Parts: sequence; structure tokens; C-alpha cells
Amino acid sequence: MMISENALIGKKMKVVSLLFLIILGCQDSLQNSNLEVDVNSFKNSPLLVKGTPEREEWEYKIAFTPPPSVSQKVFYNILRGKIKQSWKNEKWKFAELVGSSYYSKEEPRTYLYQDIYFDTKNYELYKNHLSYRLRYRFKSLSSSTIHEYLPFLKKHWPIRCEIQFKNSQSLSPSNKVNTFLETRFEFRNASLPFLTSQDAPPSPWPLQQYLSYAQQGRFNNYLISPMASLIKYLNPESNIMLNPVLRLKTPRTRWHIEISNPFGQATNNPNPNNAFFITWDDVQDGLPPTSSPFIEVEVEADRSSLDEVQDRRVKINTKEIELAIKADQMKIYTLVLQTLAELNVNILTQENKYHRIMSSFKN
Repeated sequence: MMISENALIGKKMKVVSLLFLIILGCQDSLQNSNLEVDVNSFKNSPLLVKGTPEREEWEYKIAFTPPPSVSQKVFYNILRGKIKQSWKNEKWKFAELVGSSYYSKEEPRTYLYQDIYFDTKNYELYKNHLSYRLRYRFKSLSSSTIHEYLPFLKKHWPIRCEIQFKNSQSLSPSNKVNTFLETRFEFRNASLPFLTSQDAPPSPWPLQQYLSYAQQGRFNNYLISPMASLIKYLNPESNIMLNPVLRLKTPRTRWHIEISNPFGQATNNPNPNNAFFITWDDVQDGLPPTSSPFIEVEVEADRSSLDEVQDRRVKINTKEIELAIKADQMKIYTLVLQTLAELNVNILTQENKYHRIMSSFKN
């Protein structure tokens, strides 16, 4: 049986770092810190709520169990061929609308995402199709593993950290785009509230410290928008206490589709031409024993253009623009389904990732 890259590196790191772990206690663990949020105090606080504004996210989700012969490399090779052929032979509505053509200038790239999901004692978020998580992104699978055992090596520190809330209450049938409401508090200078001050806290964003920010819904002198949205949609009758209930480490491969357009250029996003991205999540590390590994593929409209289109709703009629984006997204989704059909995969029911995993655990 072949040992994965992550497992092999992990075995080596355990030997090298054992002394450090004993002396420094640097092995991260999820600890319940019993941090309760006073809902009334939060709502009436004079502190400003900061983070990315609540947004609609448009995405298709397809989860499946692949045969052993199917890998993300095989999937992307087939899919990219289909999409590029379609660009040559078919009309794409958003491309026509902005008078430009789609392109892709990079190969699919794999990162490692570490997600810590929170819920109440009675799993109220799960029951209401809401999710709240602390997310770290590492530049590679090996960096995540090395950081776990040798956290003092700066080269392998995480490259992104954020707290995210998502409302999945209105999941659509599988043949329609799903509209999620999402907000984030990102610890980076390209995002509010650090956009102008440029004083976002630097990596490595220590786990226990940032778990407490997520649980309290507060960072320094700011209330965070994910907690504000959670309170709004959950509408708790009393105080709320969140604790970590699930920790996933997921390799995610992303492939971006780009197009030059006036909406992306109007934002502060460093990648203004990003239009869509297709991701492949290999979900297995951190699953409870009741849940089987699965692959989740998403086709998502990128925020680079979508944020500006949504901002203009109050000034102009953006319906034609939004319909064009959704039409092209649907075309990509159709090509994804054709690719998966060729690979003979077993497609699962439509659910968000947290709810799919917790359903197996709770039932």
C-alpha cells in the first residue's frame, strides 16, 4: 500500500519534533474554552461590526465517491479539454456581454485547507443549515503537516486565515445554481477592516488564540461580521456558546477561468479578471468514523466580478448581467457533469459539506 506524501512527512516530523512537543507543548488541540456570547450586549455594542459585507455566493456543488482510478488530475485534464473546445465552438453569454473571451493562464493548483467548524451544544447551526468556521490555508499539503510538528519553521506557516459564516438554508435543486449568503472576517490587508490601515495580524495566527476570536465574535476593538450574521439568522433567545465540533484538513485543487471585464476592474481585488473557479476537495482527513470519504467539486462565480455586480444593483438594473453570469456558470456545470459521467462516479445527494458530515454523525 502506497504511503501518501502527507503521511510520510508526518512520520519523519514526529521523530524530529518529539522533544519540542514535550517541552513546548506546541501540538495544537481543539479545546472547549466555554466562551459565551451575550447576544443582547453584542447587538447593542458601540463597537463597529467589521468584515466583508454579507454577499450572495453562486455555486454548484457535486459530491461523489470516485473509483480508485479517478484523480483530480484525470478530472481536470478531461474537463479543461471540454471547456476550451466549447470556448471555440459555442457562444458564452457573459463573454458576449462584455465583448471579451474567456481564458486560463495557469494550471490547477492544490492548497491545504484546515477548517474548524463550530456549533452549539444542541447543534443548532447544523439543524438550521448554517455553518461557522475558522479556516486556515496552507500553500501545500506538506507545509500543513510540517507546521503541525515544527511550528517554528516560518517557511511552512499558513498563508491565509479567516472566520466565515455561511447560510445554506436555500439550497436549490441540483439543476439550479445554489445561492448562499456568506460573510467573512479575513486577517489580511486586502480585506476590511485592514484595507486602509494595512495592520492585519501576521501569520502564523496561533490556533487557540484565533479559536477564541471566532467563539467570542470579536477581534480587538471590532465585532466580526460572521458572528453578527450568525446571530441574525439563528436568532437565539438567550446567550450563545459555540465550541469546535469538527476539524477537517482538505486538499483543494483550484482552476481559475478568467475574462477581462469592467466589473472586476472596478474592485480592489488583486485578481480582477477572475470569473469562475472549479475546485476539487478530497474530504477524508478529520472525518468522524460514521462518515465515508468523498470528493466535492464546486463551480463558483468568483467574487472579483460578482461583488461589483451586486454593488451596482442599487444604481442600475443588473438582471441581464447576472443572468449572463449564471448562464455561463451553468454551461461549466454541465461540462463538469459530462466529465463525471465519463469517469463513472457515484454522485451523492445535494448537501453542504458540514451538513453532509454531521448528518452521518447525528443520525
